[in-house]
Amino acid sequence: MQITIDDVLLCRLTGELWAVFVPWRRPWTGGGPAAVYFARRAFHEGSGLRWRHSGRDRDERDENVEALGRLERAGLLRRRVERTKVVAVQLEEAGIERACALAGACGWRAGWETCASLARHEAEGAEEMGLRWVPEWLLAGTPPHWRCCVGEAGRENRQRLAALEARAIPALVLGWLESAADLYGRVWYALADPGRCALAETPPDEVSGVERDDECDLAWREGAHAMYTRMATAPRSEREIGLLPLPASLSAPLASRGRG
Repeated sequence: MQITIDDVLLCRLTGELWAVFVPWRRPWTGGGPAAVYFARRAFHEGSGLRWRHSGRDRDERDENVEALGRLERAGLLRRRVERTKVVAVQLEEAGIERACALAGACGWRAGWETCASLARHEAEGAEEMGLRWVPEWLLAGTPPHWRCCVGEAGRENRQRLAALEARAIPALVLGWLESAADLYGRVWYALADPGRCALAETPPDEVSGVERDDECDLAWREGAHAMYTRMATAPRSEREIGLLPLPASLSAPLASRGRG
């Protein structure tokens, strides 16, 4: 399969989007939490993510703008243009699906399965205990404390938690799941109403006929890294709070029963 500049740009943009929905584990200082909150809200409201020109020179940047137009005509994204300049890009589900396949990332099916797993844990008792948020260790099948992730002995547990996060992000992007973290970087997930509706329907199919490409994977990673950096260094506004940390005490009821 011939990879085009359009595919590479699509993967970079989707990598940026994925970075926005990665559960926030960083220190709760500076402008990062607020930047994440507003970026997530802009995507879910259809405003899109702010467009940042990428390219080593003007010719390459112009090529990317032309590629945006072709992707829009193909129905893979929408552009918001003000005074002849592209100011924001909103990725469509079809574009995200293609980018996930090209970069080898988890797609809608993985997100649906993560929602199904969370729903099963709710049915097994988490909901009866009065918990809206289910801890990541319960979904990943790791012990309920951080000591299990330290050093070489904790490599497998760290891999399980990373795999869970990768599979949860598509559901977070679609609004099927919500995530929250405490001040120590521990993450909880909650099933949203759209997720419950999705579970009542047939699981989405994986994208067929699209093979993973190393160049697209690299573009995805570059886009994610660029977005991480922008959000972490976002200027702080004293008027905006953004995300708030989840109380760590929520983990106590489940942890005390030794589940997971």
